[in-house]
Amino acid sequence: MSGLVQGMSVAASVFTLVAIAVDRFRCIVYPFQPKLTLIVAKATIAMIWVLAVVIMCPSAAALTVEEVADHYMVYNQDYNMTYPLYSCYENFADPKMRKVYTTVLFTHIYLVPLALITVMYGRIGVKLYTSVVSRREPQDATHPPPPARLEGGRQLISQKKIKVIKMLIVVALLFMLSWLPLWTLMLLTDYAGLDEEQLELLTGYIFPFAHWLAFSNSSVNPIIYGYFNENFKRGFQAVYQTNSCCRPGNRIEMAWHVWTQITREGDSSQRSIRSYRGLKMSDKL
Repeated sequence: MSGLVQGMSVAASVFTLVAIAVDRFRCIVYPFQPKLTLIVAKATIAMIWVLAVVIMCPSAAALTVEEVADHYMVYNQDYNMTYPLYSCYENFADPKMRKVYTTVLFTHIYLVPLALITVMYGRIGVKLYTSVVSRREPQDATHPPPPARLEGGRQLISQKKIKVIKMLIVVALLFMLSWLPLWTLMLLTDYAGLDEEQLELLTGYIFPFAHWLAFSNSSVNPIIYGYFNENFKRGFQAVYQTNSCCRPGNRIEMAWHVWTQITREGDSSQRSIRSYRGLKMSDKL
């Protein structure tokens, strides 16, 4: 079951990245669209988790538990009390269905999100770059140069927009590179017809590193946002201030205020999926 919960968490994390990209896309490319409200934000979060649960339902239906022969678990220090060792793993009735499900997950949790993030961040980058270039166009007699103070403010805005473009490129690249090794291994285990020795090599050495690399994407993103965006830095500082021990309702309100400020100001300037799919994972029942 731990793999199933992991899969839901990973799917929700990826869908959240897409939702963030959509919100930034709306804010920058279509700045006059209605602002994101708290109700819409809650509905979006709920929809993300519903989709994550739905896409993992076939995995839950295929889970099988069996006792591992000649293996026991010891649960006291004297080593005289044991209980059977059970294994929980996916067991599709038709091996072809397993390949189909792997392909569906690969498409909906990697390829499609990557394409959406790339397209939307690309549009955002073009929009910001165009505005930066237009500000740097030489002035003529018809359009005299602005005062030095105004020009300095424009240069500062242009620098912030360039940093946002760099941040978007880094986020998209890291998402692609972080998840590509794990998905490659998962496709190999289902399509390449590996023998037992090769599967053991993947399970013991390569899969753990691929998992670590994929999961690191979620922890690295806040660091990237904080490095490239001053509003995120201020938001992090506000969240971890000493007065964060206020009432829960106030904390939620403060977090929402910080997030809306960050998005508006900043924009205007499996086996993680399925616990080593195909390889039995032990679970204590």
